[in-house]
Amino acid sequence: MSNASVFWQDNLKDVQLMNLPYDRHLSTKIRSGRGSSVIVQQFDGEKLLIYARQLQITPFQLCLALYYVFLFKLTSTQDLIVGGVAANRSRPEFESMIGMFVNLIPYRLIIEPHETFRQLIERVQHLCLDIFPHVCLPFQTITKLHNPMIDISTTLNFETITKNKYSLDNNIYLTELNFPTKTTMFDLSISFKHDILTNTCTCSFDYSLDVFDDSTIDILTRRFGLLVAQVLDNDQQSVYELNLILENERQILNDFNPVLLQQETDCIHWIFIHNAQKHSQKIAIIMEDQFLSYSETLYYAQQLAAHLKTQYHVNIGDIICQLVERSIELILGILAIFMCGAIYTPFNPEISLIRLHSCIHSLNARLLLVHGPTRYYSIKDSDVVIVELDVIIQQYTDLRALDDIIVTSDDLSHIVFTSGSTGEPKVVS
Repeated sequence: MSNASVFWQDNLKDVQLMNLPYDRHLSTKIRSGRGSSVIVQQFDGEKLLIYARQLQITPFQLCLALYYVFLFKLTSTQDLIVGGVAANRSRPEFESMIGMFVNLIPYRLIIEPHETFRQLIERVQHLCLDIFPHVCLPFQTITKLHNPMIDISTTLNFETITKNKYSLDNNIYLTELNFPTKTTMFDLSISFKHDILTNTCTCSFDYSLDVFDDSTIDILTRRFGLLVAQVLDNDQQSVYELNLILENERQILNDFNPVLLQQETDCIHWIFIHNAQKHSQKIAIIMEDQFLSYSETLYYAQQLAAHLKTQYHVNIGDIICQLVERSIELILGILAIFMCGAIYTPFNPEISLIRLHSCIHSLNARLLLVHGPTRYYSIKDSDVVIVELDVIIQQYTDLRALDDIIVTSDDLSHIVFTSGSTGEPKVVS
C-alpha cells in the first residue's frame, strides 16, 4: 500500500480536471442519480476486436485510447483523467470469494496532438501496465492524497459477457439483475460489452439527466462512431487530424461558405476582389461595433498595398511582419501584403520584445506593420522599419503601382513561427 500511495501521489500531481460539454452546469456536485443510456449505432465492434488482436493489445486498452481521443477532440483538453474499474483480485485467495472487490481507478494521460493514433495506443498500453501493480489502493484513499480532491466525472467500462449464467460451483449461480429505473453514478460513462459466444462487441453511453439532454448524447454517439471508423480505417493519422464533424454539419458549412471546403486555384486576394465586384455594398468585415463593406475593404487594402509598394519598395517575395491585435486593420494588412506579392508573417502581440527581435532578424525582414495598440514597439536597429497601418490607411496613393504585380497560387504566402514552448521558435512556411 505504501508503494501504491507514492505512485498515485506522483501520477496525479498538478492534475487539472477537464470540463465536459454539459447542457446544464449545476452549482453543486450532488446528482439525483437519474440517468439514461444510448447505444452507438454506427459501431463496427467486430472490426474493433480484430484490430486489437492484430496489435496484441487488450480491447480495454484500445477502447481507452479511443475514448481519450474523443474527449480531447470534444473538450480541447490535453490532460485527461478517465475512471475505470479494476477487478482488484490480485491475490489467488480472492478468486473464489463472493463480494465486491472492484476498485475505481483514475487513468491519467496527456494527449500529444501530433502523435499518430498507433503511437497513442502504445502509450496507453504502457499506462495500463504501470497502473496495474497499484490498483489495490482504494479510490477513497487516492482522493485524499490530493487537494483539491480527484473527482471522476466520466468513466470507461469494458465487460466480457456470456449469455449463459455464471456458475461458481455446483450450487451457486450469478445472473444479471435488471433495474426498473435507469440510474447512473457518473455524469458520462462509455461502456463496451464483448459477448464471447457471438464474438460481438457493442458500445453505449450512460449519462446523467441532471446535466445532459438526450439530444446532446445522441449527437455525441454519432460523433464517436465517426471517430472509431476513421481510426480503424487509418491509424497513422495524427490525433489532431481526426475530426468529429458529421455529414449534415459539413453540408451546413458548405452551404454557408462553399469556398471553405472547395479547392481554389486562385490567390485569396483575387477571390476577394471578385466578390467585391459582385457584392460591393455587402458587409465584408464585422468587428464589434465596426464594419466595412466589400468596396470599402478593397479600397483601404489597395491603398495600403500601393503605399507599401511605392514608399517602401516592397517586391514580390519580400517578407513583411505584422504585429497587430485582432481588428479590422489585421485583415486589411493581410490583404495588402498579398496584393504586393509579399509573404505575410504574423506575430502574437503578447510576444516578448526580445523574442520578436530575434524572429524578425532570423528572417532578414525589414518591415514590421503595427497599429494603435501595438505602436509601443520600437527597435534600435535601423534595418527594421516600423509601419503604422492605421496612419497609412488614411492617406491616398496612386493604385497604378499595383498593375505590374503578378503572383500565382504557387507563390509562398505565409511564414509562421511555432510557439517556442519547447525551446526556440521554429519557422514553418
